[in-house]
Amino acid sequence: MTAPLYAVLYQSRATRGLDASTLRAILEAAVVRNAALGVTGLLVYGEMARLPGVPGLFLQWLEGPEPAVRGLYDRIAADPRHADVETIAEGPVETFTGSDSRLFPTWSMAVKRLPDVPATLHGFLEYARQTGSNVASPSA
Repeated sequence: MTAPLYAVLYQSRATRGLDASTLRAILEAAVVRNAALGVTGLLVYGEMARLPGVPGLFLQWLEGPEPAVRGLYDRIAADPRHADVETIAEGPVETFTGSDSRLFPTWSMAVKRLPDVPATLHGFLEYARQTGSNVASPSA
């Protein structure tokens, strides 16, 4: 029997504004690393469009084997490209979704840019159900 899937949802504040090429570089590195770890997920970057020049917000869902997700989250939390890292939810995927299935089974990682970040567990899960699983491929 395999261990249940584990997930972390966190939000943080970018330490500087990020352009499309920087987000693409983050995505490319994450795809390789996460595939090796068996981790999938989604990174949302809120651009703070109403406040030009203000660094945006990150919201990220990581899912996979618990040791891999926890280790990756610890590494991400120490990344200097963001600050004020706040865990919104952490635990078995089934606790949050009612199923032990991945929300993003085919994405080692995807990046989405939004004007507003759904920074609650309920808001994120609703976003994932409405759009995340219907998007064909990752983008930056």
